[in-house]
Amino acid sequence: VEVARQMRERCEILIAVGDCATFGGIVAMRNMVGTEAALQRAYLETETTVDGFVPDSDELGKPLDRVTGVDAVVKVDLFIPGCPPSADALFYAISELLAGRTPVLPEELFKYD
Repeated sequence: VEVARQMRERCEILIAVGDCATFGGIVAMRNMVGTEAALQRAYLETETTVDGFVPDSDELGKPLDRVTGVDAVVKVDLFIPGCPPSADALFYAISELLAGRTPVLPEELFKYD
């Protein structure tokens, strides 16, 4: 959240790149069960876990209560979804912006691998 706010303050055009930035991506699935339950399952309850623990360090970002796209925190000017977004989609969007136009991504540039 802090980095998103800093980026919004420092840039003229803010682009959400990829599914995670656009709508939370696959990580948003934890919204269905809650953060604590997801961490418990991921680090303590998996079938292959031995002596598991939930990581907790000041160096790690703290998970938010709810996973969302970055537009829930700051104004986003352009969304480039995809996991990962295609190089063609990125090139198209940047080319359009440099030409002074607002990009409207054609459907064929969306990529989901």
